[in-house]
Amino acid sequence: FHDLCDRAIIPEEERPKDSWEYLKPVYELFDTWDDTEDRDTRGWWVDNIGAKWCHFIDVGDDSMHFESAWGYPDALFLRIHQEACKIDPNVVMTIRYDDEMPNFFGSAVYANGEMYDEEYWDSDSYDNLELKFYWDEEEEGAEEPEDWEPTYDRLYEIQDDDISGMLESLAEAREDASDSTD
Repeated sequence: FHDLCDRAIIPEEERPKDSWEYLKPVYELFDTWDDTEDRDTRGWWVDNIGAKWCHFIDVGDDSMHFESAWGYPDALFLRIHQEACKIDPNVVMTIRYDDEMPNFFGSAVYANGEMYDEEYWDSDSYDNLELKFYWDEEEEGAEEPEDWEPTYDRLYEIQDDDISGMLESLAEAREDASDSTD
């Protein structure tokens, strides 16, 4: 994964002068895309990346952060996981995503070359979690909260709890599979 993160960064000597750009387009992570397809179409992005468009917003040694439109880049996440599985078949990858509104948010665990489990929350389903990301002046009054951070902290807590549950389930499944082959 570290090598993949390195591949996302434009080497300093190749960066345009006076440019703040240091990250490559996401499709440059892999050199095995079908070269006959036009990458400048929405269809290519949806089929190969999983979103209308997607770009890096940050890359670290052990994490990548993306921004995308009309969904999260699930096809890209799967591809990243499958590449990692070629190196280590036991690799586990966790993801978190949220829409800017947010109309939805979720988390997932990838294992064994596929999405192992996912928890997806849309605005209808998260209403019962007491999450509210908008302000209705008629319902709540004219004073909108200055700080939405507690609501987002609760969203991130839900994602962490979901991932913890998925990882526990995966560990149990792997243990059961190991016991049945012994």
